[in-house]
Amino acid sequence: TIRDWTRAHGERRTGRCRINVPVYVRDRAGATIPASNGIGFAFLAVDPDRTSDRQELQRAVHQQMRKIKNWRLALYFLGGLALATRFKRVVPWVLGRKKPLATVVLSYLGPVLAQSPLPRRDDGKLICGNVVLERVVGVPPVRPLTRAAVAVMEYGGELTIGLRCDVHQFGSADTRALLSAYVDRLTETIRRQD
Repeated sequence: TIRDWTRAHGERRTGRCRINVPVYVRDRAGATIPASNGIGFAFLAVDPDRTSDRQELQRAVHQQMRKIKNWRLALYFLGGLALATRFKRVVPWVLGRKKPLATVVLSYLGPVLAQSPLPRRDDGKLICGNVVLERVVGVPPVRPLTRAAVAVMEYGGELTIGLRCDVHQFGSADTRALLSAYVDRLTETIRRQD
């Protein structure tokens, strides 16, 4: 989707896309430690210019995600961060460079408010007095030089996709158009797998 978007807006070559994927890294052994951080990060890197075959690109993404999960690569990020904090200048240097850490940040938040003690309607939506919480959307902020952040979540039996774009690169109409293109691509991918 990003490659197609970039080409449609005047860029001939998009280069590699780096997608920052937050990954839940805690296992059962750490379940009794509520204060520990359970999120690590892994970078999925694809070069959409190397192939025009969507299925081949999709296979490459699936293969990298399998490696991220099976080899627990997000733990390397946490270990690297722990090491970097021992040296005062490393973290500011990495964060202050004029190079993006990721083109896009993709977060799957899963079922949100699943543990809420509030009563629910039959469709799973929370009730608070005479008010029903119809929808939940939250998207992480976009770092400088990162173009977009996508958050996917479930609430009340519905899937919600939120998108926040770099305001220096995208107007509100462009953001809506990119979100629509992403949803269309996701729908097409699901349809092909059925």
